Amino acid sequence: MKFNVFDRLETSRLVLRRHRSEDLDAFSEFLADPAATAYLAFTPEQRTRGGAEQMLQFVMDSYDTTEPILSFTIADTETDSYLGSCGLNPLEGEAGFEVFYTVVADHQNRGIATEAGRGLLEYLFETTSVRMVVAYVVPENLPSVRVAEKLGFVDHGPVARRAQTGDILHETLSSHRYVLER
Repeated sequence: MKFNVFDRLETSRLVLRRHRSEDLDAFSEFLADPAATAYLAFTPEQRTRGGAEQMLQFVMDSYDTTEPILSFTIADTETDSYLGSCGLNPLEGEAGFEVFYTVVADHQNRGIATEAGRGLLEYLFETTSVRMVVAYVVPENLPSVRVAEKLGFVDHGPVARRAQTGDILHETLSSHRYVLER
């Protein structure tokens, strides 16, 4: 499924935009925060500033290729400051995408992930023929569960899956598969 990588997508309070090198400090701080990333499958190396820089650069370099990584900065409309990220991953073996969203600790519980997710999903459904999106959510991550439910996802039960970075298995995730169908 082809997805056009937008430069900028606005919601009422937020801007979803391509990552930029100016996001590195906030992105690196986010990755280094064990509480903020407790339910995310990042390797110890990725949680370092060097690892964060490599990931951010890899994503930015992919935007104008035939296989872009669909990860975007969630930014404040007024200050353009980094508040988190959201994006989409094509599902392997299925027609659809996985959605993801993260918000830095200082801005959690303000509806930012819900608003960003809603904007991203509206764009996806308006510009593609995609009819299914999934969110894999660790059930103990109650804020993420609430976001998925507010966005209209339905819990389809537990799944075990493996998270990988390249060819290196680094964590087994136990989560629930939430599905949104249009």
